[in-house]
This record gives sequence, structure tokens and C-alpha cells, in this order.
Amino acid sequence: MRDQPPLVLTASVSHGERRSLESTFKDAGLEAHGVDRANDADGEIAGHDGPSVLVIDSGLLEMPHDAQWRDLRKRHADLGAVVRCLVRGNPGAERTNERTFHVHPDHLEELISAIRTLGSATQDG
Repeated sequence: MRDQPPLVLTASVSHGERRSLESTFKDAGLEAHGVDRANDADGEIAGHDGPSVLVIDSGLLEMPHDAQWRDLRKRHADLGAVVRCLVRGNPGAERTNERTFHVHPDHLEELISAIRTLGSATQDG
């Protein structure tokens, strides 16, 4: 299969942060779209042939009163996730399972590396 860059869906509490991430990922040659709700992400995933990766703030993913993002991950078992959260050490990134990375929000190179790793893992297997 030809390597296709993953569709990157960015979810953040901050609209400005979401737009900044979109721009950063596009500058890195990735197709990126900001999403406000999990339903928006569902539509983007359904309309994309290749792999998809969700880049999300940990606060959104872990909200106890709103499980929309956790439910999205359950509905799309092959969806990669890069959770932006505080991670100690250098490079400030840690793979927590085959579909998830935790990456410090200030480490843009690690965010992009994690996205590419998850996107290629979907295509390889």
C-alpha cells in the first residue's frame, strides 16, 4: 500500500490553539482539520480513505461528564490518538499503547513524529 499521510484531527479547548496546531501540521505536509465535537470528527473520518489521528488535549479526553471523545475512540478502534498532556523528560513523549501517545504540548516535533508513527502503523497492519 502506498504510504498516505494520515488525516489529523485537532481538538482543543482553545480555538486559537486548534488553529495554530492545524497550521503547524499543514506546514509539516499533513492534512489537518480542527474539530469542535466528536460528531465532527466522525464525519471527517468517514470521508477519508486513509489513516486518521486525533490530536487532543487531555482535559477534553478525560472530562468525567462528557464522554464524546472516549466514545469516538471506541467507535473507531484503528483511530490513533496523540494526547497533549504534561510528560516528564526529554523528548516529552511516551507511547502508552499501540494506538496512543502522550506528548508534551510544547514538543511540536514529537507531536508530528507521533502522528506519523500512528499513521504508518495503521497502513502497515
